[in-house]
Amino acid sequence: MSEKSSGVSRMRKEIAIIAGPKNWGDTRESWLANVPRIVRKALGTEKETITFRTVKALFYGEIDDPNHWAARDIRRAAQIIEARNEA
Repeated sequence: MSEKSSGVSRMRKEIAIIAGPKNWGDTRESWLANVPRIVRKALGTEKETITFRTVKALFYGEIDDPNHWAARDIRRAAQIIEARNEA
């Protein structure tokens, strides 16, 4: 597995943690569309900083920089959500 594909799979896992389980009526698009709102709530910001298009680009590996600002926000939100689920 290349370094790029392992980064994409890690980002996909983090996005899946945020988006939660996919319901039977969800398309991948509708499932990913929930992520910006959930990230905003998890980080406690007023406005959505991450857009659906950015989430989609991260999910499909179009943005592969692990230090990209949106990737950092996704990672932080996933950690917060995991900690809440464990508590």
